[in-house]
Amino acid sequence: MNKTEFLTYLYLYAAAIDTVVSPEELAFIQKKVGAETFLKIQATFEASDELEKVETILENARQLGIDKTTLKTELSTLSQADGTLSGNENYLIQMLGRLIG
Repeated sequence: MNKTEFLTYLYLYAAAIDTVVSPEELAFIQKKVGAETFLKIQATFEASDELEKVETILENARQLGIDKTTLKTELSTLSQADGTLSGNENYLIQMLGRLIG
């Protein structure tokens, strides 16, 4: 996965954290990365179970040299695309940050 694909995957994960993916979040992701990348990574994301998603994020963050601060910033930005940051979203962002450590 290249960095753009990884961020797309990460954005999709962040959007799904609170189990409600808003149209604003999907539009934000697609606008940020382009339709082709969005559709490709969305298919991969939807075919993965929760454990695979976390493993994909951790593995690619390490391979691409993306640190905890960058990861948390990217997740927070996307999570707030719908105008709010829920408690669940904030908690999971913090947990992923700890995993990246």
